[in-house]
Amino acid sequence: GSAISCRVADDGCFLGRAACRGQVTVLEDLESPSEYGSSPLLQAMGMRSCWAMPVCSSSGEVAGLIAVCRTVPH
Repeated sequence: GSAISCRVADDGCFLGRAACRGQVTVLEDLESPSEYGSSPLLQAMGMRSCWAMPVCSSSGEVAGLIAVCRTVPH
């Protein structure tokens, strides 16, 4: 198959930060201020908390992101 690539920016969205920095990021309550920013899209979908973990290739580059979101605060 063919791969799809995209640019990810460390611009305040916590999912972008997790991917750009290669670090696990946890937002305990999307409605509370956070150093990681927020996610209006997740809030619009009724999510209240989210955990994001980068998936790295064997060379150490971020190849993807796993995010687990909940409708209640963590």
